[in-house]
Amino acid sequence: MVHPEGKGNAFLQLHPDFRFVEEEMIVWAEKNLLKIEKSGKRSLNIFVFEYNSPRKLILEKRGYEKTESGGVLRRLHFGNQSLPKSELADGYTLDIVHGDNIDDCQKLADLINATFNRDFHTADEFQIFSKHAPSYCKDMDLVALAPDGSYAAYAGIPYNRDNLYGIFEPVCTHPDHQRKGLAKALMIEGLNRLKALGSKDVYVSTGDMIAANKLYDSIGFTESYKEYLWQKQCNYI
Repeated sequence: MVHPEGKGNAFLQLHPDFRFVEEEMIVWAEKNLLKIEKSGKRSLNIFVFEYNSPRKLILEKRGYEKTESGGVLRRLHFGNQSLPKSELADGYTLDIVHGDNIDDCQKLADLINATFNRDFHTADEFQIFSKHAPSYCKDMDLVALAPDGSYAAYAGIPYNRDNLYGIFEPVCTHPDHQRKGLAKALMIEGLNRLKALGSKDVYVSTGDMIAANKLYDSIGFTESYKEYLWQKQCNYI
């Protein structure tokens, strides 16, 4: 599969037994997913993990250049390790987002918009996810309630039941409630719930945000995989 995330970005999902179609996937992305600016500039971005030598060789051959922009994927394998208990700061309480309640979905949209300085998240977006996404797990949609009942922090944890792994996406704290350990507390709670479900692994991905990376390191993720954005200026119309 080749997934777009807006024009100009291509994300490749490829079973290792079928790497022989990888270049064909990239060619398709170049023809269909270009970002075309008003100046006429055409470009395509592909994120590549540093360990993925075959993909890097293909991109180099096709004229891509590695940029300084990137991110980090972290993995925690549960194994037999013990986990700490979650403790929220005084005055805050643990709850879940009720996807069947449009008001809850609106509060979540408002929280994420405020945290990431956005305006495009909506209540419908999250309600649709809760109703239709196979990875949605109601008890894994964790929120910290502020004393006034508003959403202070959130940790969404889609869960792949077939392959027994969870993903933290997103993790965020409202600007008015930061530096209280709320996100860390929610993640620790999520880890305990995942392990109780029988999860073997959990993943979290982030950009080069130092604060977020320090948080994930402090929780004890056991592995990290660096990725970089590779970019090509394309000539296709």
